[in-house]
Amino acid sequence: MKKKPTQKLIAPEGALGIEAASPLRQELLAAFAGSDEVLFDFSLAEDIDLAVLQVLYAARRSAELGTVRFSLMGKVSEKISRRLQVAGFTRTPCRTGEELEASLVDYGSATK
Repeated sequence: MKKKPTQKLIAPEGALGIEAASPLRQELLAAFAGSDEVLFDFSLAEDIDLAVLQVLYAARRSAELGTVRFSLMGKVSEKISRRLQVAGFTRTPCRTGEELEASLVDYGSATK
């Protein structure tokens, strides 16, 4: 019998600073272990720092090298969009997780 696909939604709230990186990493590891698809929803996130961004890059790379799909989704706050653009992670503003996923520099290049 074929296993049913499972999906896990991760939707952190507020400012995602360095203190959020380790718990987020643990939540992603658990989601990857028990799901076929993991969705990271930016809708409730107000800000993001480099430590959390590194966790998202690592999650993407793990997904590419494994069997779990990992996607960004939801509305990206103007503050997050601006911060990532000014820091050089994106070239244009991103309003959604899908736009952000497509725009992040070197995001999704583990197999290239």
